[in-house]
Amino acid sequence: MNRLISWCCFSALNVVATNWVAANTVIREYAPITVVGQPQEFRQFEKVEITGSSIVRKEQTRALPVQVITQEDIRRSGLQSITDVVQSLPLMYGFTNASLVGMVIGGYSSAAIRGMRNQTLVLVNGLRLAPFGLTPISGPERSGVDLSTLPLAAVERIEVLSDGASSLYGTDAIAGVVNIILRNERKGLEISANTTRPYGGAGTGWTSNFGWGTGDTHKDGYNLMVSAEASANHELLGKDRPYASNNVRAFEWKGEKYWPLNNFTNIYTSPPGLVQLPSANKPNGAFSNHLYQNGQCDAESLPLLPLMGPIEHVSGCLLNSYPRLGIYPAQEKMNLYIKGERVLGGNARVFADWLIGRNVMVKSIRNWSWAESAYGLLPNSVGYEQAMKAGLDPQKTALFWMPELAALRQASAQTNSRISAGVSGQWQDWFFRSRAYLSQSQAKTQYDAFGELDYSGLGLGNKQVWTNASVMQPLDQSNPLTGQLLSLRGGLKDAEIGTNRFTGVQATGSRSLMELNGHDVSLALGAEVRQERTTYENLAPELQLQPPTFSNSRQLTAGFAELLIPVQPNWEVNTSVRADHYSDLGSTFNGKVFSRWAITPQWSMRGSVGTGFRAPVVAQTKELENPFVVGQSIVPVPCDDSRKAIAQRLGGNCSLSNLFNPDILSNGNVDLKPEKSTQLTWGLAFMPQRNLRIAVDAWALRVRDRIKPFELGLVLNNPLAYEANYLLRNDLLAIYLPMQNEGAITRSGLDFEGAFRHPGHWGRWSIGAKATYILKSEIFNEVLGKTSDRGISSPRMRAQIIGTLERDKWTNTVTINYNGKYSGNANPAWRQSDGDLTNVARDVEAFYTLDANVSYRPRPDVDFRFGVQNAFNKAAPLSFVDNSSAQAYGIDTRLHSAWGRTWRIGLNLRF
Repeated sequence: MNRLISWCCFSALNVVATNWVAANTVIREYAPITVVGQPQEFRQFEKVEITGSSIVRKEQTRALPVQVITQEDIRRSGLQSITDVVQSLPLMYGFTNASLVGMVIGGYSSAAIRGMRNQTLVLVNGLRLAPFGLTPISGPERSGVDLSTLPLAAVERIEVLSDGASSLYGTDAIAGVVNIILRNERKGLEISANTTRPYGGAGTGWTSNFGWGTGDTHKDGYNLMVSAEASANHELLGKDRPYASNNVRAFEWKGEKYWPLNNFTNIYTSPPGLVQLPSANKPNGAFSNHLYQNGQCDAESLPLLPLMGPIEHVSGCLLNSYPRLGIYPAQEKMNLYIKGERVLGGNARVFADWLIGRNVMVKSIRNWSWAESAYGLLPNSVGYEQAMKAGLDPQKTALFWMPELAALRQASAQTNSRISAGVSGQWQDWFFRSRAYLSQSQAKTQYDAFGELDYSGLGLGNKQVWTNASVMQPLDQSNPLTGQLLSLRGGLKDAEIGTNRFTGVQATGSRSLMELNGHDVSLALGAEVRQERTTYENLAPELQLQPPTFSNSRQLTAGFAELLIPVQPNWEVNTSVRADHYSDLGSTFNGKVFSRWAITPQWSMRGSVGTGFRAPVVAQTKELENPFVVGQSIVPVPCDDSRKAIAQRLGGNCSLSNLFNPDILSNGNVDLKPEKSTQLTWGLAFMPQRNLRIAVDAWALRVRDRIKPFELGLVLNNPLAYEANYLLRNDLLAIYLPMQNEGAITRSGLDFEGAFRHPGHWGRWSIGAKATYILKSEIFNEVLGKTSDRGISSPRMRAQIIGTLERDKWTNTVTINYNGKYSGNANPAWRQSDGDLTNVARDVEAFYTLDANVSYRPRPDVDFRFGVQNAFNKAAPLSFVDNSSAQAYGIDTRLHSAWGRTWRIGLNLRF
């Protein structure tokens, strides 16, 4: 009753007050307002172009599956690089990243839509960049764009098209397109600083950004902006993450315990180990080293038995070198972006931009060379006293030694640049844009030492009598041998330099032809002329693992057209076609049809079907006069009657023993053809209200005529049928695997996306979810499992859930990253019970991490950020994957980060 009386009194007072104001209001008359200033001179174009279509239009209806990551999304995530932003998306896997430095496919960071890094096209502002500078003639490809050389601070948004787009963009767009769109304008000065600290304090890093801009194109008729970014982090070593050095961690499979077989476990140590040949009192020989103490191996070494067979007298252990090797390299990055624009008149503008980025990575990648002394230690010789103390026969004993110093390093330096200039605007009914550009990517590899180190000058020659007694002492600062070894290693020396350069001109135009069903029938036309050139310098031919210096080039001319037809007011159909002509490959023609149908205001459907292609990189079509060595077979090959006959017909020998590891030779191929693809998508979206959207897209992709080296297994399994693939090298049989078109890739799956937002009393809530579910994955006409194929981890599902609460000056974000279970590759491992070497194919467990980020903005020009990645510090699951990091054996660093819990703090200021 009291509330009712109060409400009635308040209503009465409100009526009285309203009438009093109305009665006492004086109505005044004002003179008409006259506009004295001039009309705005510069026209503001409101039409936009989205990735996957060249038609400029006022609205986007999502006829294509495009994921858009905005500048605000990036800020909320707390991620500090374009690499991290792109590779965190669920539809990305099988990419390369910094952990792969030291591998033949490493040295750069790539995008890989659905595991296809060489078939994913990366654009910046819709324009190509030159691919990674070291694109080899043969072997695993490195043909992607290096994301690590691009500036995150200058990004406006990133658009990811998960559908083939060769009909618009040409080569490399088989799996889809990543279009990184940089900021068009800036106002004033902006600076930021960020620091990161991973778990344990190793691998700390920092990032600083500087941005400045002046002018407003729409008001002032011009704009100029500069964005600079610098960052660095320290190396993360195996000792910092014991689970990434898991050769010291046994695992179970089918009820048995195993030790994994790997490349960085051996019996060479410093001080040296002692190895005795079989004798009357020790029929199986003997072994001893300093790793065996108090009746057991130390914490970082492995027991010798049963791994090395029956050795009767054992007081030694296997050395584990992984703690000294790098998981992630030390990095230093610098990026610069400068852009300017000027209005020529009301309908045209000229613009120019310059983008340059440099990334230098240094990683500890391999052990020092090992050496053995001659058997037979004489009295007063090096090692004689130690052999006697170990109960060995010195006359049948040798020293096995490898310096246990900081590992030898490899450096990879990339510089990626592009300068472009053009004009855009409107002429009559055409919206046009033309650009000329020059893009160059250069990469260089450096090593601490080339090949095997020679210790002869130190009195420690291999298979010789040693004269340097310091080898029996630990390699510390007091040992003179330590300094001698470090000077012998030298510094980083250039081994190879590669450069890719694109020079081209591109022009597009779009206009409305007519109106149909209340919407525009639109047409877009475009043309491109491009020259591609690659050069390679071999500065260390003594390594004999790369081709000699070479160069190659080609020209491309292309034209494309796109037509948008509104068949019904709620149904539109797009068609696009493109013709490309390469001077070295011939011509290719590709088309695509995509459509969207708004069934009801809540339901819509979209789909596409099309063809695509990927041209071989310029280097792969360079056929040298002589094949070159790319490696050595890791599988011992029998010198049987078939291979002996082949070697005899070639005028050489099969081998010097019954089993041998032949050299692998390769070469380019002038007859290579482009890969060809067909792709299909179909999607359904549901939007019951403006704040809720759910979408699912089914997709299927098939790639034919894969570009790859000839299959080694075919040559090994049937030598007479593939006799042409055997050659002689140094009079011994070698295997020749040139580049060719062979096999196919088939993949299919489902992409899910959902978003919900709610403005409530406690602030603005939003939650978004993305997921990719793999239905089928086949490669090289061989079904290798639905969740894994050769060399690429393919989890059944990858997902990401992001929840955000914005309230007043605070923004709080929580992200859950999920990788589903998948089948690992078969990996040889020692069975502990009997020492038997067995191929183990085990499942990799599902894995998730949680990230949290908080942003506080006390003033519009100040922004504090605080966050944690992998908040629960979850260790990566055990995973044996080909082509993953050799220095982090047993985890897949592309799917599971080894950084652990990482704290981030940042400050952003605007003036």
